Formats: sequence, structure tokens, C-alpha cells
Amino acid sequence: MKFPVLIAVLLTALNAWSIEQAAYLDVEDDEIVSVFAKPGNNWKTCKSDSTCHPVGWLDNKAKIKIISAPKKMKVEDPYTGKMENEEFVLVDFSYERTVKGVVYKKHDTGWVDASYLSKIKNKTFFGDDNSNSKPERDCPPGDPNQAIIDVKKKMAPVTKAVGNQGVKDIAKSLSEVVGQCVINPAKPPSRYPAGNAFDSMVLPSLQRKMPKILGPDGKPVTLQQVADIDALARTLYGEMAGCYKHGLQYPMAIAKIASNRADAPDKTKKAFIGSDASRSDKVDDIARVVTTPSQFNVWMKYHEGGQINGSLQKALCPPSDPNKASWQNFKPGKDEQAIWENTVRIATEAVLFPNKFKSRTSEIKNDIYDYNSGSRDPWGYTRIYPRIEGRRVDRVSCMQVWKR
Repeated sequence: MKFPVLIAVLLTALNAWSIEQAAYLDVEDDEIVSVFAKPGNNWKTCKSDSTCHPVGWLDNKAKIKIISAPKKMKVEDPYTGKMENEEFVLVDFSYERTVKGVVYKKHDTGWVDASYLSKIKNKTFFGDDNSNSKPERDCPPGDPNQAIIDVKKKMAPVTKAVGNQGVKDIAKSLSEVVGQCVINPAKPPSRYPAGNAFDSMVLPSLQRKMPKILGPDGKPVTLQQVADIDALARTLYGEMAGCYKHGLQYPMAIAKIASNRADAPDKTKKAFIGSDASRSDKVDDIARVVTTPSQFNVWMKYHEGGQINGSLQKALCPPSDPNKASWQNFKPGKDEQAIWENTVRIATEAVLFPNKFKSRTSEIKNDIYDYNSGSRDPWGYTRIYPRIEGRRVDRVSCMQVWKR
């Protein structure tokens, strides 16, 4: 047996679920995961099956116990349409939840996608927002020996910082603008306008609805910052929506690699942003990198042969509004809303809280520019397995990170 195969077998054994084993839902504090009466369901398959119904809605405080061996099934990915191998486990679960002052208690059994479960209780990515609310600069302390006028002058940055919000708060405010649907999902385009799709279709809508929001430095966010956040969020959703259930380390890793490309030395960066002189001067390096079709395929308008790229619809009409149809032409459910909410949080942190973001993704060094998914190893590259908030980036079908 070859050594890599032996490692794979050992890892599979370590990751296997045991009956009567405790499990934890590895999602954010405000996320809900559906439990179904039979295995093989997700929000999309259940939507098209009149006999399908959830038997419970778990959050990360629910008590969960595995009561069956994993059941492997081929399930349609709701984002790509491809049939993927997934594992489902039968669980005994209980939870107590208060909604609008009413206490709901539930104890039942049902099937859940094992991708959402962890054997240990992990810290959430965006749990305690107080840790995110520190200004991205140092505020000078007051000096009792200074004149009143000098103290007032020194305290000006502190006064501005009082209005600072954390990642979750700012992302929530930005969500009113970021991710606007710019196509008709009931009748998606058969042809696209000339020029870059982001510049010609998305940027004008941002310019019309610029929010009046303070960033972590106490200054109003700029159009370029909002464009960076919007472009990054659309790209993460279009490229990675199907992998969020495996952990936010995957979209965060893509965001870090995109940031690395934008921050690369000029000679290296040129390969990532192209030489399209028609790009808008309102578009900063991050937005240019993530909306360049040669770098992120979701922004290609057409495939070879002139066939329209259906994936672009995801980026142009993400599930940003729970009351309006998104790219699949129906209103997004709770699962979809949670994915988009986390996407905007990641993009907001990467753009407005770069120090914190770089600290959390520090295992992806600044000279890491490459990743792929489900592909053969690039010649001469070394695969790395970074961790973000303790979660390993190692699922081949989602993302492989490479060092040149």
C-alpha cells in the first residue's frame, strides 16, 4: 500500500462517526440547520418534493447524539447541479429556543448532513463581535498634565472610535446595498453588455445607493471599499457557496488568496488584474482581482463556443434579499440567507478589518496566490494544509491551496 493511501485510510478512520457519540453543530450562532425525516435531503431537494418535511431545526446549542452509522448517498449540489457524494447520519436531538418571547422545546430523531457536524465544540468565526470592534489604529491615551485644548485634540480619535461597530454590525448595515440583484432571475440575460460585467452591471447600482456607514477608523466607508466588499462577496458566493457547510475556512481562504493577489508586487499583480484599460477607475485592486474572468471563472460571460456562463447569474443575483427571488428565481430560504450573511461578514472583515483578517488567516502566507478544486496537482507546486480558526483547509472537492 502506498504511503499517501495509508494516510487517507487512517484519516477516514479518525473522522468516522460512532454510534452513541456526541456531536456539535459547527455553524455560527444565528444559523439554523434543518433535520429531515429521511436521508439525502437538502433545502433544494426538499423544496421540489411534496413529501419532504423538516422534523427539526438545529442551532449550535442543540444537544446531538449520533444513533446510526453514516449513510453515503449521491445528492445533487443545489449550486452546481452536480451529483456529489455526501454522508448523512441519524441523530437524536433536543433543543430549547425562545422566539418572540415564546419558548419552544423539541426532542426527536432525524437525518442531518454530516458535513455540518463536528466531534468537538468549535469556537464560532463571528461569535463575540466585541473582539472585532477594536479600531484598526491606536488611540492616544489622555495625559492629565496637558492643557485642556491638547487633551481635547488627543481625544479626537477616541471620540470617532466610539461610533465604531464590529464586523457583524457593519456587515449587516452594508447588506442593504451589497449584493443587489442586477438581473431579472425569471428571465436571465441571453447576452451581456460589453465590458467587464462587474463594472457595467454592478458598479452603477452601488454608486446610486452608497450607504452612510462609518468604518472601523471612524470615517465613512468609501465607494471603493464598498465595491471591494461587494465584488469579493459575490465572488465568494459564486465560487464557493456549496462548500460553506464544510466550514467558513474555505471562503475565508479564498478571500485571503484574493487579498494576497491584490497586495502582490506590481510585476506579480499584473498577471492577476490583467491589462484591460477599459476597467473603471472606481474599482480598486481587490475588486479588479476578484472580477477578472481569467482569475475567477464565475465572472466569465461566455464559455468557449459562445455558450452563456450560467454561473455568472449567481454573482449578479445572490440571495441578498429574503423577500425577493435570487438567481434560482425563488426566494432564498434560511440556509441560503445564512450563507450570504456569512459571505458579507467575511468580505467586510477582509476589506475593513485587514489586520484582524490577516491574523486569522496567517497560515496562508502573503506569497500564496494559488488554489484549485478537484483538479490534478499543478506541476512544481506544493500543496499546503492551512488552518483557520482551528479548521483545516483540506477538502479536495472544495479547495486545494498551493505554494509555488
